[in-house]
Amino acid sequence: MFKKSSGDDVLIRFERRIEINSSVKRIFEILKDGPNEAKWNSNVNESSKISSNKFLLKTNLGEMEANLVKTKQNETILINMGGDFFKLIGYELNPKFVPLYFKGLLQIPSYGWFPMIQTKNLNKIEKKGTTEVLFWIDYDNEEDKDAIEETGVIILNSLKRYSEYLEQGHDPDDYIKQELLAISQF
Repeated sequence: MFKKSSGDDVLIRFERRIEINSSVKRIFEILKDGPNEAKWNSNVNESSKISSNKFLLKTNLGEMEANLVKTKQNETILINMGGDFFKLIGYELNPKFVPLYFKGLLQIPSYGWFPMIQTKNLNKIEKKGTTEVLFWIDYDNEEDKDAIEETGVIILNSLKRYSEYLEQGHDPDDYIKQELLAISQF
């Protein structure tokens, strides 16, 4: 937790990093799709689109208007939250080292292709993505610290479970967020 000044306001930041076994692209698309946030975010009971970059969230903490204020394709999402609880939510997505395999060869980025010592019928390109997500919530009332931290952990846990569920090829319509929420804490 740290404090930063934003004009006359002093904002407090809750920040966490997590690795998700899913591609940056998949996570970015999930986060950018505000109207479907109720599908995966266990804090959100209902979500609906207001305009192209605005959506209404009915959450455990009350109604909030979310406005996508900045997106950088497959890299960053900033969401300005219209509500009393928190002001800004941010996600920074960073792909982790991803080796590529093709017919018994291993590609290491910036170095090229190398023969693998042990091959296992790799007849097609196989690419598995892992993404490091830096997540933060900016808020202004220090008394909300515990609730903010709990909310942040639930958001990240929900995102991790849903992203990994989709990455494994499951149908999003079959996803039940409550069942998967309690499986891990970080």
